Amino acid sequence: MLKLPAAVKGVIHAKDADSDIDLYQVDAKAGQTWIIEVDAARSDSSLDSMVRVLDADGKPVVRLLLEAVRDTYIKFRPVDSQATGARLANWSEMELNQYLYMNGEVTKFFRMPRGPDSEMMFYHRGKTRLGYFDTTAVTHSFGEPCYVVRPHAPGTKLIPNGLPVFPLYFENDDDGLRKWGTDSRLTFVVPEDGTYYVCVKDTRGLHGPDFKYRLVMRPSRPDYQVAVHDADLAVPPGSGKLFRIAVERMDGFDGEVSVNINDVPPGFWVSSPLVIQPGHEDAFGMLYAAPDAVSPTAENSKHPQVIASAEIANTGVNREVASLGEIKLAEPASLKVFLESVDHEPTAAPPVDALDEGLASLPEVVLMAGGQTEVRLRVERGGFEGRISFTPYNLPHGVIVDNIGLNGIQLQEGQTERIIFLTAESWVKDLSRPFFMVATEENKQASRPMMLHLQQP
Repeated sequence: MLKLPAAVKGVIHAKDADSDIDLYQVDAKAGQTWIIEVDAARSDSSLDSMVRVLDADGKPVVRLLLEAVRDTYIKFRPVDSQATGARLANWSEMELNQYLYMNGEVTKFFRMPRGPDSEMMFYHRGKTRLGYFDTTAVTHSFGEPCYVVRPHAPGTKLIPNGLPVFPLYFENDDDGLRKWGTDSRLTFVVPEDGTYYVCVKDTRGLHGPDFKYRLVMRPSRPDYQVAVHDADLAVPPGSGKLFRIAVERMDGFDGEVSVNINDVPPGFWVSSPLVIQPGHEDAFGMLYAAPDAVSPTAENSKHPQVIASAEIANTGVNREVASLGEIKLAEPASLKVFLESVDHEPTAAPPVDALDEGLASLPEVVLMAGGQTEVRLRVERGGFEGRISFTPYNLPHGVIVDNIGLNGIQLQEGQTERIIFLTAESWVKDLSRPFFMVATEENKQASRPMMLHLQQP
């Protein structure tokens, strides 16, 4: 028997049996949250671990009931364990942020298909999709049935709707956050006082003297860390450069993170504060240089500081983040990008003095939840006459650039402007957020941001 918290080393190896399973008895109190982690593959062990929590009678402990509310199936091609999206039947009847159950795996809708040849995209980390409720991503066949589901507490009385109800247990094969390869991580929320057994085994049923592991059972400590990507920016006058702020969420912390950036050099402007929305992993900022900006000095080029703040268990938690690095004024770019209101004539980029107004100096657009609005995308070509492709950054979740066709957002050869359409889902909340466009060509010049005001009708 182990007394929690605990750490123990073991090996899945039975000399006189075909397989081996290790069981650890623990006592736990209702409402406690324990993180159960296995270190095996990360330490070059042959073990492909799986952990499971059993009750005092040796039965798996139910974590959730997943009520199917819509059926669908996988179209066009199979879905491997790494894929971030899938072609699904009846996707037009689904919504963002709904859970999808696929043969034991639970994932979540991040983006709707953008055309007949597009996929339903799932929440993902890098190039692999996330598994929710500690489920593990696996391969799914063409035509496999799957279901949009709603989670409920164990014991909930559900009204039959003709679709199945799936019990989900406290178990994990591969870490659902996709950080640890084949090592297991499980969040165990104790349902009631009592004795439990933590089961460790090889998911393939193999064993041997080199199937070693370290098992850790510790209290949950929700926390976060923030990092700056694409720092050390060189920005042409009258243009902007993109950077990314990423959050590393720990032990189930899922809240909003606000990031403030201070003390950029004179003549420069940065989109601050940046907000990483609940459940998301990043937000995109833009450093802009006024047309009449001068090169930063050695003293002020490295001053910008980044401070992150969030609320965990009703307590404010701040984190100091590495700075934006060294900021430089680049040579003038041949291409400049602008986002503007369709209600106003095109305007020149603002001079240094206007940057003192901060976010109040940005052009603005209002978008009603469930509605659509128009924005002018314009460029000054400065001798560059080729086709230009664009990518939008920092739009709130639930807002997209719509009606873009198969080729995305483009300006054709010699074209200097076009109208783009912003569409919002009906559930988006009131907020104000700067967004901007980045051109693929000419060293990825970014537009000066536009302030999007989302409003419920």
